[in-house]
Amino acid sequence: MKRTILMLTIAVASAGSHAEERAWDLLKDKSFRSAYHKLLGEKRSGKWVAKLYGPSQETTYEMIGQVKYIFADSCRPHYCDTNNLVIAYAPSTKTVFVKLVEENDISLLGNPPTEVKTQLENYYARRFHP
Repeated sequence: MKRTILMLTIAVASAGSHAEERAWDLLKDKSFRSAYHKLLGEKRSGKWVAKLYGPSQETTYEMIGQVKYIFADSCRPHYCDTNNLVIAYAPSTKTVFVKLVEENDISLLGNPPTEVKTQLENYYARRFHP
C-alpha cells in the first residue's frame, strides 16, 4: 500500500513539474538558453525572439526516433499572425531547432533532420494555422 501511494505521489509530482510550461520557461534551463541564443545569431536582436515573452501555448513532448523533444512556440505580442516561431529542443543532446517567421521572412535554424523538420512544420501548422 505504501509503495502504491509513493508511486502515485511521484507520478503526480512528475506530471505537475511540466504543467503549464511555456516557451519562456525553457530559458530558465542554462543549456537550452545557451544553445538557443547561439543558434539565433543575429536574429537574437529581436527582443521577443530572444526572450520568448510573447503569447505561448503549453509545451509538448514528443519522441522522434530515440530522442525526446520538447516543442514550444511563441510570437511577437500583437503580431502573432506575422511574427512567430516554433522550437524543437532535445534536452539529452542539448540540440535546438527553430522555425522562425518574421513578416514574410521564413528561417529554419539549426538544419534539423528530416523527421524533426517534419514535426516542426506540423507543430507550426497546428499552432499558427489551425
